[in-house]
Amino acid sequence: MEEATRPFIVMTVLVNSAARPAAVTRSHADALERVRGAAYGHDIGGIEITEVTLPAKTFNVLRKAVGLPATTVGLYDIFPVSPEVTEEHRRVAGKFLAAEAIWALDEQRAFGAEALHFRLELPQSWSREPKEIHKTLIDAGVLNLSAAAVETFRQVKAAWEATQPALVTQVGSRPSTREQEALGTHTTPGHDSDDATGGAALEASTPPHMTTPEASV
Repeated sequence: MEEATRPFIVMTVLVNSAARPAAVTRSHADALERVRGAAYGHDIGGIEITEVTLPAKTFNVLRKAVGLPATTVGLYDIFPVSPEVTEEHRRVAGKFLAAEAIWALDEQRAFGAEALHFRLELPQSWSREPKEIHKTLIDAGVLNLSAAAVETFRQVKAAWEATQPALVTQVGSRPSTREQEALGTHTTPGHDSDDATGGAALEASTPPHMTTPEASV
């Protein structure tokens, strides 16, 4: 499968299910404006937003863990995927990578004893088994990006981070021990997902890599 020469930017948002729709709309608009500004002048395949809705209790545990105020209605991050894959694959990839950010923070005990509960919304035909989701996405080529595409995303990501609101810990910015050991490796079809770099690492110099979390979706 030929590598894509430019990234498609998927902006994921972890949304508080108890937030007012108008507040969510305003928050999305601000985030989209920031990512469009970060991507301005770069050769990208497009930008889209995908949501992962969290129960209010789970969202507030996560919000407090990263040091954001009570007025926060959404936590945002961006990921690169191949523009050659279908919209369905892009959206699922965004949701899965965002979930990995939560799982990685949970692995680091970022939430203390608080239990996190959320369910990924997936197309009806998809398996809910994390390893199967991972395999389907990798087989589809969602992260099949050239070095030029990775570098473009690195620059967009750096510009995006420069506009982020101040917070204690950016969502997904702290790799787990397993991820620290694996940073710089690439996930390929057939690779053991337990040895792959975590998607939550989000280093500016590398694209995310998917791992299979020890959690249910």
